[in-house]
Amino acid sequence: MSSRTPASERLHAALADPAAFDAAVAELGAEERVLPLLVAGADPDVLTRATRAFRAGLIANRELFGLGRVALWAATRELIVMASRVRTAPWPPHERWDALLGVESENAEAAWLLAELFEGMHADQGALGRRMLLGVERRFGARGWRIMRLRAGDGPLAELLPPTD
Repeated sequence: MSSRTPASERLHAALADPAAFDAAVAELGAEERVLPLLVAGADPDVLTRATRAFRAGLIANRELFGLGRVALWAATRELIVMASRVRTAPWPPHERWDALLGVESENAEAAWLLAELFEGMHADQGALGRRMLLGVERRFGARGWRIMRLRAGDGPLAELLPPTD
């Protein structure tokens, strides 16, 4: 049973098309975040399995990667929590998340999840922030940079974003 709201429904309905997804996000308003709305509409059993697999680490990678985009949602949520508690870079979890992002990068929501994770980082997490930005161009192109600026343009690591053209 999901707990989808109308906003969550709009996002879930647009998952197949990045342009439609971006338009649905634009309707949300600046304060609304994508991740909670996606998680609210996810199958709770799959979300729980994905969360457990992400926490288990390498031992559960096959299960984690087999759960698709919901695994990315669960892993992003977990990494945001870790990053808020531990100011030093949570490297092994981040590496698993980054690999999962690479596999799921063609999903409409992937760039938004990267931006929301980046947005929530602290100024003293610059090394991890720089590492996160390395794949933006390759994975998402101009759309990725636009999304990063929309979400993290005023954040503590905004100076790491390249200047606009």
